[in-house]
Amino acid sequence: MPALLGVLLSGAPGPHEALAQLHELCRQWLRPEVCSKEQMLELLVLEQFLDALPPEIQAWVDAQCPQSGEEAAVLVAEFTQTPDRRG
Repeated sequence: MPALLGVLLSGAPGPHEALAQLHELCRQWLRPEVCSKEQMLELLVLEQFLDALPPEIQAWVDAQCPQSGEEAAVLVAEFTQTPDRRG
């Protein structure tokens, strides 16, 4: 979401419009009308975890479509423990 925020802020006519756009994008992504608070928290944690990974690992893990932070952590461990993936 950080890269998206930069694009959003640079294209909005003002801070209030940028905030409104960000709010709408977050509602579309988190879907509070159908997701529980726990599910939304899991999405946020997963996003932050993936964002903190080195680009090569991030791309590989993201391509596996983990549904939780725990799944992502298992995939990171798998990636780093497989010699042919580490280069």
